[in-house]
Amino acid sequence: MGNGITYSQEIGEYQGGKDHFFIEKTYSFTKEEEILAQETFTLGFYTESVFQKMLADVGLRPLGMTETGEFFLFEKAA
Repeated sequence: MGNGITYSQEIGEYQGGKDHFFIEKTYSFTKEEEILAQETFTLGFYTESVFQKMLADVGLRPLGMTETGEFFLFEKAA
C-alpha cells in the first residue's frame, strides 16, 4: 500500500470439531507501528448435514441453487 501503510491479516487458532468449527481473523492497517484501523471476524464453518439441520430447526426448507449457482435458496415452511 502507499504512504507507508501496511495491511495485514492474522488468523487465530482452529476451534471446534469435525462437524463445525470456528476461526477468528483480524485485519489491520498500520503505519509506523500505529494501528490506523482494525477489525476482527469470527467465521463459522459447518458440514452440509449440520447446516441443513440448523435451518430446518428454524422452519426453513431447501429449494436448491439459483440459476447462476451463486446462492442456495430456502423457503419458510408453512
